[in-house]
Amino acid sequence: MTVLCRPSLFIHGRFEVDPPTANNNNQSYILDSGAVALTASWAAKTDAEAMSALTTLQTMDDGTEDLPSYWNFYGSNGFKLVQAQVTGGFERDGTTPLSDDSVLGAQVDMAGHSGTGPVMFQLDPVDAISAQIICASLTLASGSDSVARLSAANPSRAHLRDLYPFRLPGTPDNTKVSATFQTTVDSGDVHITAGDSSSLQAFADALAEGRDLVFLYCLYNCGRPVHDAQQLAAAYARDERPNNPRTGDVIGRITTAPKGALRSQPAGRRLRAPAAQWLAAQPGPGAGARVLGPAYVEVDSTVEDHATLTLNTISTIPEVLNGSTVEKVDLGELIVGVSTSDGFRRLRSVAAETYAEYGRNAGCFAWPLTVAELKDVEANPLELRFGDSPLQADECEYLLATDDRNVCLDAGDTTTLEVRVTHLGRPAPGVDVIVGPWQSGMSAPGARATDGEDTGPGFAPWQSFRSTSAVVKIPMVTTDANGVASVEVQTGSAGSTMVVFWVRGTQSPPQDMSFFECDRCFYSGVRVLPDDSGLAAQEATWPTVYETVLRPYALLYPVMNEIFRLDDPEAVKGHADQILKVIDPAAWETTLYMPISRDLSRGRRDFLTRWLNTASDANRPTNEDN
Repeated sequence: MTVLCRPSLFIHGRFEVDPPTANNNNQSYILDSGAVALTASWAAKTDAEAMSALTTLQTMDDGTEDLPSYWNFYGSNGFKLVQAQVTGGFERDGTTPLSDDSVLGAQVDMAGHSGTGPVMFQLDPVDAISAQIICASLTLASGSDSVARLSAANPSRAHLRDLYPFRLPGTPDNTKVSATFQTTVDSGDVHITAGDSSSLQAFADALAEGRDLVFLYCLYNCGRPVHDAQQLAAAYARDERPNNPRTGDVIGRITTAPKGALRSQPAGRRLRAPAAQWLAAQPGPGAGARVLGPAYVEVDSTVEDHATLTLNTISTIPEVLNGSTVEKVDLGELIVGVSTSDGFRRLRSVAAETYAEYGRNAGCFAWPLTVAELKDVEANPLELRFGDSPLQADECEYLLATDDRNVCLDAGDTTTLEVRVTHLGRPAPGVDVIVGPWQSGMSAPGARATDGEDTGPGFAPWQSFRSTSAVVKIPMVTTDANGVASVEVQTGSAGSTMVVFWVRGTQSPPQDMSFFECDRCFYSGVRVLPDDSGLAAQEATWPTVYETVLRPYALLYPVMNEIFRLDDPEAVKGHADQILKVIDPAAWETTLYMPISRDLSRGRRDFLTRWLNTASDANRPTNEDN
């Protein structure tokens, strides 16, 4: 049983996301994200001057009028599902569509810790491909009294894996992009009240066997916020603080996975469009051409004489706006097959009217395989084709994946990224994996400095993999008997980078980290926080604490000021105990951790803690007070 089959529930609904946007740095460069500090011109302003400038229309570099704080100054980093419900699924066998089951129509919800909601944030605030979502629980509830039928606690952090930038060609950027996330819950943290639901009973049985619960979901068709820049500026002038989130559509699947499977990324064999088709859809001549997003195929042969093939197109097929309705583009019959030495061999197909009903089937299709077909699938790369359309998706024969997706380090720290390498869906032992932080120029040919052996066309010398943010200690790693490459990374100066991986001699390194390259390479985000160890020698006074630690958050994330003002020492003192709890690294994987942006360095946290402990001790009642 795997993430893509037996049993499954399909989800469809809406979502709402509420990011703070003053840190976007689209045209107004306000935040130095490496130093986690205001840029010099903004730091020179008083707080009043900065707040006035952030909430007043300005002429941008491109000649347009906009707010330096952009479209959601008072965003909370919140994320929530809205009217999401179970629309279908597969029975226990993984191929029979679910029907007449009491779980159909159940409401799906995600919650945060201690009454908060889920949060979405980015490893680097200016880097969308590092988005993550943390929640405390996932529930399915049905009936007029919303009785929980399934309750799952402590889901793993969900990392963005597939960012498909051409799902709705010709629409504004946030509308045309889709993003796929996955979270996993240990079987011991899931409670199911199956009742008369055969589907929920199948889940209960799977979990009793030690499998874990998985929720894979795709966010798309994210519309414009309610208020435009002129309306926001007028509201700010009236001393109002409007919230301005975006809403969109979500489809997903709840299923199970064996212990030890990837927790934050889709399992299975990955297929993607040929490079030429992606390039045709890039900005410039030919921009707006349709192109397929990634697809996954899972082959399950654990049941004797009943192998199954499950196709996941949750973020594969482009769409079009028909009025206000989003519809799948009719590309003709979807055909899944294998690419053999004798050519393409068809296995199964999906009619256009069937994949058009993705709200009901979540883009998931499954079929039994004969013994002969199973051998074909296990021995050859997979391929997707569409009727007479030239669009297709080919298998990445080597798949490199890691749950160490977004790593945040303090200066001086080291970490090990565990990268799993598979070939045609099976672990690939003894494979050489070339690794290094991405930087421009990686496509230049060259030789490895360690042994002088040529790495082949399109590979760079390993010395060029050193970035200012991270250094890969060993530039080439051989996978172990389980197909795992252990990549050691040490910190450089403050900043962010993407550590990329590829199999030596079979793949090319990325040219840049555009949407195109992010889909076509394998990587892990690494952020190094500023080295603030020098603060240990300074006296922790309020002016220094505010200027060094709190001021960027007070100005760029002003929603916090609605609870208590970060620029008021008495208000901060009054909340000292609560602040100490939420900045504790033990709260990192919860929705309570502050700052939500998770860019408070160890040195600044210790400095703030020193001042807060003094303030907290001073505010505690003495024996005489008692």
